[in-house]
Amino acid sequence: MRVTQSMMTRNYMKNLNSAIGNVSRSNQRITSGRKYTRLSENVAEGSKALKVREDIYKSEQYIANIKTAENELSSAESNLKSMTEILQTAQERISKVLNGTISQSDRDVIAKEIRGLQDQILKTANVKYGDKYLFSGTNNANPPFKLNADGSVLYNGFPVNDIFQNATDGKYYVPGTPDDILIPQNEKMYVDIGLGIKMSGDNVDPTTAFETSFSGLGVIGFGMSASGLPNNVIGLLGEMADRLSPKPPAVYDASEAEKCVNVLKEQTDFVVANMTEIGTRCNFLEKTTERIESDILNMQGLRSQLENPNDAEETMNMKMYEYAWMATLKMGSKIIPMSLMDFIN
Repeated sequence: MRVTQSMMTRNYMKNLNSAIGNVSRSNQRITSGRKYTRLSENVAEGSKALKVREDIYKSEQYIANIKTAENELSSAESNLKSMTEILQTAQERISKVLNGTISQSDRDVIAKEIRGLQDQILKTANVKYGDKYLFSGTNNANPPFKLNADGSVLYNGFPVNDIFQNATDGKYYVPGTPDDILIPQNEKMYVDIGLGIKMSGDNVDPTTAFETSFSGLGVIGFGMSASGLPNNVIGLLGEMADRLSPKPPAVYDASEAEKCVNVLKEQTDFVVANMTEIGTRCNFLEKTTERIESDILNMQGLRSQLENPNDAEETMNMKMYEYAWMATLKMGSKIIPMSLMDFIN
């Protein structure tokens, strides 16, 4: 095959452009800190990098969800601690009545204090976190608890003393005809923290998500005790005040007051148990955060391997590309023919 001068020139220019391109691309990788700027340049690693980026984003969102849940738990724990202190104060006040001989006027004063503590418990049970009521389940529009003038307590509009919990599904109901009435707006709320959330129809699998809602019924109690007293601490404090300062013709009965104290101690222990459970949930969130943060560090390392060049290796490559470029330029003086002016000179 005949090799012409134009063929050599074209091949030379092709090789020269290739050498210049190699230098330019290597320089771009060093200055930008990226192996490639378009996915088409490295489809295999680019696709993996996109997947790693997506996983990092999801993990960062999980941590944000955990922080929100931790703040809610911290608020709930703080309010339960306040409830415990209020209930302990109520026990101290009633102990003065049971352990000493005091006049009815003194009992009336203590009864008034008890009603003040009852009001504090009610306000704590209706506390808000952000734009929602902390112990209301999914009821964000109105305070979940209400104290009627007759001393009865309502939760989302239903008498607390009538409510019971189904042992099968764990939900709260009020006896109805013909079927029991499910307490409205008391559903559980969940958040995705990276446990592989799954759905069963419209319901979240509770083992794959973290519950962020708190039912007030699970905090202050519900139903009636075996002694015929309210299990909820709001109503119980009202009953205690009524028995310390009975309306005529009723008279003070120490045994009835003592019954209130016994139930109050049980319900105080119930609130403390809720605080302990919240502490366990906080520890779980802390461990989950540590695991996710460790995963993010590992993924960031993998992302760097997929997207970022090795500076030392790329610097060596660039020097080789520059050497090839200079060699190609030098070779050009022997391949490209001299012009007429070069020949005259």
